[in-house]
Amino acid sequence: MSRFSVEGEQLLDLRREQLFLEYRKGLGPIILPFFGQRRKFPELDYERFPHVEHLRKSKVRDPFQHGVGRYASWIFEEKDNKVTGFLRGDDLLHGYKLKEPHGFDFTASLSYSLIKGTLEIAFDVAADHTVATGIHFYYDLKKSRRRTSPRHVGKGL
Repeated sequence: MSRFSVEGEQLLDLRREQLFLEYRKGLGPIILPFFGQRRKFPELDYERFPHVEHLRKSKVRDPFQHGVGRYASWIFEEKDNKVTGFLRGDDLLHGYKLKEPHGFDFTASLSYSLIKGTLEIAFDVAADHTVATGIHFYYDLKKSRRRTSPRHVGKGL
């Protein structure tokens, strides 16, 4: 879970913390390798995935509308001021390969580096299908006295 502040003022809507803890919604979970609502889903035993019950209560049809990346266990490496997570389509989640819910294979790395007081986030994704990646935040802009927003620096995805 992420927390962002500027001069001590929290920018994220932390009222959503329980939703994040229950099913990875809103405070910085990964979108990978897919984003959106599909009409058809692979035949899997979706009862194996605890988050699906919460999505159904919210009337979300697609059990992986934001991909599997937020539910999977990533392999991490730490070095100096950098942490990198790695995920592959052959990695397992509740007995299924991560590529099974989406029907295509992928490899991904996600790095967080602290460089001169700036947090740099970098995705590197390869797949045999079009992918979507991102980090999903809910901001508390009504409470905020400023209109500060995160900025994307670097190459587009």
